[in-house]
Amino acid sequence: MRKILPRLDRIQRSPNYPFSLFLYDLKSNLLKDYDNLLAAEKKFWKTKARIN
Repeated sequence: MRKILPRLDRIQRSPNYPFSLFLYDLKSNLLKDYDNLLAAEKKFWKTKARIN
């Protein structure tokens, strides 16, 4: 998660972002990865709460 958010920020700040299909696709993939990471973290904490 530490690496995804800064990468997203750099992509969005890039002057080429509005014109680059590569950057748009990269951002889309990073957002999917971030959503998956958040879902896994949510599942982890939910499971941990049941154990304790």
